[in-house]
Amino acid sequence: MNASLARDRAAGRLDVAADKNSDESRAGVRAPTTPGPGLWSVVCGLFLALACGLALADAQESAPKDAPASLQDSARKPKSVTAKELAAAFVREHRSDIVFIKGKNGAGSGFIALMKGRKVLITNAHVIAAIKAASFELLDRSPLRLGSASIAAGHDLIAYVVLEGGTGIPIATELETHTKMGDAVVVLGNASGGGVVNTLQGELVGLGPDRIEITAPFELGNSGSPIIQLRTGKVIGVATYAKVDTLLSGDEKVRRFGYRLDSPKTWQAIDWRSFYTESELVANLQTATEELDEILTDFKSIRNRKSSPNFNTPAIRNAMDGYYNMVAQNSGDTATATRELLTSLRQACNSDVAAAKYRFTYDYFRRQFESNERLRGEFIKAIDKALEP
Repeated sequence: MNASLARDRAAGRLDVAADKNSDESRAGVRAPTTPGPGLWSVVCGLFLALACGLALADAQESAPKDAPASLQDSARKPKSVTAKELAAAFVREHRSDIVFIKGKNGAGSGFIALMKGRKVLITNAHVIAAIKAASFELLDRSPLRLGSASIAAGHDLIAYVVLEGGTGIPIATELETHTKMGDAVVVLGNASGGGVVNTLQGELVGLGPDRIEITAPFELGNSGSPIIQLRTGKVIGVATYAKVDTLLSGDEKVRRFGYRLDSPKTWQAIDWRSFYTESELVANLQTATEELDEILTDFKSIRNRKSSPNFNTPAIRNAMDGYYNMVAQNSGDTATATRELLTSLRQACNSDVAAAKYRFTYDYFRRQFESNERLRGEFIKAIDKALEP
């Protein structure tokens, strides 16, 4: 729905100052042939220092060397740092990388990432498709200037070249190696379009070739938010969508997914006129599919109404108006009116799909078209069965 700790690259090291007089002392003092009390004190002191040094080294190694500075700091302190504190520290460190996306008809999230050594603004394709003339603002209100954009094939992702602004959040690669189930994560973004950054915590619970599943409860408005692996401070995915599954027990479960950034193989350059033409075409197809699904799912109830519901698709609206007019004129002959309605709906299932079939250049919209095309095929089968004598 989104869906940011800068590295202290010198953190984790302890500078131990050398004793300036040590060489002089060794040169000017001869060690006694038999251990005296002074020498035993020196020896004991050396053992104590060695033991303390080993303990300190263990504490330092408890955090990865590439972990965020605040996480490495926590390894040196007796008090453990909570996930909530790490998330808050990350927001402070990356306040120039968290992006609010706004428009007249919606809001979303984004972030500036370091991808192959350059800064890019990442968000979901569906966010930009839904928000025409989008505006972008950084959390710290520092200047942001964007260049050309590309859309990832097979993914719901868009990347803008950043010409000015941000420092960039590092991206994790080879997630199969560098993540594990149960890793603590946080989603940072504009939840519910509220205009503020929320730190939504959870765990990594699923890993696939092109996406991940997490338990962090992101919402609408979080689309495009970074999913941060807390122990490294790196982006492992982009919060994208949620789905509701019905379990065998009958209970419902909300599952949340994000696309990986290390899996896209191809990025298509965006021409904005073509992009928004295809976006509108797909949106109209989706609206018609939803309206057809509503009619066919509750066909008996809709037929028994006195007037047509307010459908947005002209072909569907005309089919329903024709049905109600025919029933009103011939109150005793609903069977003929029903057959006419089904025939008109069958035509509506196919006409817009056939007209749009070869008009897509972007893989993202092509995949949405194909999804609608499959559903329309199922609708046609159901209508044909109902029309059988």
